Parts: sequence; C-alpha cells; structure tokens
Amino acid sequence: MTGIYKITNPFNEIYVGQSKNIIRRFKTYKTLNISVKTQTKLFTSFIEYGVENHNFEVIEECEICDLNGYDKNNTRFIKLWLK
Repeated sequence: MTGIYKITNPFNEIYVGQSKNIIRRFKTYKTLNISVKTQTKLFTSFIEYGVENHNFEVIEECEICDLNGYDKNNTRFIKLWLK
C-alpha cells in the first residue's frame, strides 16, 4: 500500500509521512528498527510513551508518482510535532 500516513502520540501530537510501502513502514516503526532512530522526535516519542500508545493510520492511498505532490499540497491539514 502506497500513500500518506499519520502517527499520533498520546498527547495528540501528529507525525505525517509518506511511504511506497506503508505496511512495511509501520512494522519498521513498531519494532523500533535502527532506521527509526534517524527520526529523532518520533523515536523519542516511541521510547518515552511506548509504541503501543501511538495511533497509526493511513490518511490517503495514492500512486508512487503522486506521493510528493500530495504531501506538499495538503500541509494545511497537518500539524507536525508542534512542541
């Protein structure tokens, strides 16, 4: 599944991302794979509050060629870790 996803922490702070394979991305996050450590705020939130206390959801499925366009055109709906 390709598209845009969001992860919400227990304090309703939201991280929005995109992936060519959302299912694999969610599994990577949930297992705290080494690649998650490069996303410092997200990784810290997982460690601090527990991955199981975050809500993972797909916002929109789209074609790979539309990923960047969707991400750029819909930022008005997105709050990115505003703390």
